[in-house]
Amino acid sequence: MHMSPRTMALLTAAAAGLYAQSGPAFPVVNGQAVAARFAGWRSNGAISLAAPGPGVISVDDPDPTLIGSFTIEPFATPIPLQVTDGARSETVMPSAVSCAAGACTVAATFAFPHEGRVELGSATQGLQEAIDYQHRAGGGIVLVTPSWHGTASQIAAALGYSDVLLRDLRGGGETIYGWSGSSYTPIWSAAAAGIIQKEKDRLAAEAKKAAEAASRKHLTGALETEKKKL
Repeated sequence: MHMSPRTMALLTAAAAGLYAQSGPAFPVVNGQAVAARFAGWRSNGAISLAAPGPGVISVDDPDPTLIGSFTIEPFATPIPLQVTDGARSETVMPSAVSCAAGACTVAATFAFPHEGRVELGSATQGLQEAIDYQHRAGGGIVLVTPSWHGTASQIAAALGYSDVLLRDLRGGGETIYGWSGSSYTPIWSAAAAGIIQKEKDRLAAEAKKAAEAASRKHLTGALETEKKKL
């Protein structure tokens, strides 16, 4: 895929290894958003839905705050939400979101009836919230660390932006995902970088051998010439 100068700058920053493992569990470390640390937000809401089908949740706190006073805006379409309501808990896809004067309503189609209070949270283990946060901040990197318990399908389904890269540090390797216009796709990996480096090393070794052979040939030729003069 074609990489813009902005993407190249983000990729360079990611490759520099800016993630600090120690310190408080802030959701943003050295400018990089840690997806797993965006998963802890919670908001409460009220709904009256006697039977499965379309319904509306009135959200109490539309702008929850994470550790370190990081405020996020998790309610939007088409961003899935986890609705916690005991045995009737489910994941829903908002069809409409309306926010004004510190309050939000979220419309969706529900698989279960809900009456009274429900708890709302991330349905992407914090991934989408981290992506949106970085985009609103002007672009950046989202870290997908081993503590993120999401799936590859959630990465594939994420709504992305050209100014936000995903840096996947799971599995002992590293893969950088860039936005293709429809999904996040790998644009760099540590494994690929290792293969490239090995190929460079091989070519350098061959060039060194060729230079040494040429040098020996030149020396042999010079000795033969000197012998003929004697």
